[in-house]
Amino acid sequence: MKIKNPLYLTSTLLLIGAAIVFIKLNPSFLTKKSVPYFSKDIGKFCINDFCLNQENGKWFVLQNNKEIPADEEMVKAYTDKFKNITLKELISQNPDKFSTLGIGESKVVLDINNKKLEIGNITNDTDGTYVREDNGKEVYKINIILDKNNLPKSDYWQLRNLTKFPKSQVLKITVNFSGKTLEWNPDGKGNWKNDTQVEKLLNLERVKYINDFKYNTDNSYEFIINTDSGIDNISIGSFAIDKKTNIYWATLDKLNYFEINKSDFDLLTENLK
Repeated sequence: MKIKNPLYLTSTLLLIGAAIVFIKLNPSFLTKKSVPYFSKDIGKFCINDFCLNQENGKWFVLQNNKEIPADEEMVKAYTDKFKNITLKELISQNPDKFSTLGIGESKVVLDINNKKLEIGNITNDTDGTYVREDNGKEVYKINIILDKNNLPKSDYWQLRNLTKFPKSQVLKITVNFSGKTLEWNPDGKGNWKNDTQVEKLLNLERVKYINDFKYNTDNSYEFIINTDSGIDNISIGSFAIDKKTNIYWATLDKLNYFEINKSDFDLLTENLK
């Protein structure tokens, strides 16, 4: 058999040889392109100085020896993102350019099962995020949006809505206060006379988590919400710190307490005297 173009054959062999040498010197090249960076089993992850942990199917923010209820929907959305991270689009190996990509300064490090990934800036086209392995020499782009300004804030991950019930599923609400009991009930068409109060109770937002709650809870109101799927409780109250300052709080389990807005407290306790 006669080779018509020996130069072409030589060039092809050289390219194949170069590719083999490159892969041998960079064994992670193929792996990073095809394998998710993090494990699919995520029951805990840390961002800088705090962690989130799943216990009995519920997520908590762990900080300063406290377990603060986390926003379940948001944590699930993020863990789904983490599971799909792959380092396949190399952006830079030049350390002088890392800072422009948000890498190396004000570090935000995601740690899952002792595998760490530094989070950089969101791309200019907002179609991804720059990342690198912790202290690595290469910056990659992932096709997932991770905001390094919010991720390291524990408050960002904490439970936002203390209650979140569709009004159509609520059968009745029982209110206990000052030794009295009232019932709020919808009419036959599902309408409530005190619709504004009910809407607020079923979608009550917190202001912030209260660390080391030490206030008197005698002046409290317990709301028992009966729905198609079961019974849930939430208690709210107020406590005067001094003559000018009141704390308005809410709790779902009498273990974790959250501050709520005065306007929400006033609305929910309207006509409850």
